[in-house]
Amino acid sequence: MIDTSNCGGRTAERMMMRLDSTGQPGASNSTAGGSRRPTAQRRFDFMRKLFYVTGLCVLTCGVAAAQGGMAAKTPKPVVVHLQDAKGQDAGIATLSSAATGVRIRLNVKNLPPGEHGVHIHQVAKCDPPDFKSAGAHLNPDIKQHGLENPSGPHAGDMPNFMVKPDGTSNQAIIAPNVNMKGADDPHSIFTNGGTALVIHAKMDDQKTDPSGNSGDRIACGVIMAGNGN
Repeated sequence: MIDTSNCGGRTAERMMMRLDSTGQPGASNSTAGGSRRPTAQRRFDFMRKLFYVTGLCVLTCGVAAAQGGMAAKTPKPVVVHLQDAKGQDAGIATLSSAATGVRIRLNVKNLPPGEHGVHIHQVAKCDPPDFKSAGAHLNPDIKQHGLENPSGPHAGDMPNFMVKPDGTSNQAIIAPNVNMKGADDPHSIFTNGGTALVIHAKMDDQKTDPSGNSGDRIACGVIMAGNGN
């Protein structure tokens, strides 16, 4: 008998009830002339339908398991609290897994208006006022800087973003060369215990090594696994 206690159980039960009424040995199975089909034929029909129900249950379980596995592997978003050079609140960034790379939703404030470079740096440390404690850009492949550099980019490179005249920005950008896997992955934002998100004073030209002439580091936030709020 088929175990209908798990996934696909309701469907299997309905199918088995249908088999009991139409194809199971011992059912009516009378022909128009009142004769019964041969026992071997009835058993063959029943087994064929039984195999169909078994396949249906296996397929249902497989799809459910695949969906559950995908859900389990999707990392939870990480919230990064940003501070400016004076140690004051500069807003937050919410990092989540994207189809390619990591999606960074910036919700920042108290920043100079205009276009700014932003990068992921290799050390999970943000000591004001210069934030040099964050180290260099995350660059496990030892490449040059810039998304438009033929010898680049760094893993921590990403497009610029705009700050409005009121000093705020609510914008999403993609960091295409990092991920949210475990600390053992050199391209993970959690590698070696974490990294840092650093905003620069100027725009990144996406070509010049080592930081695209993007100027001083004016805001910084530590990226670590488990920062959910």
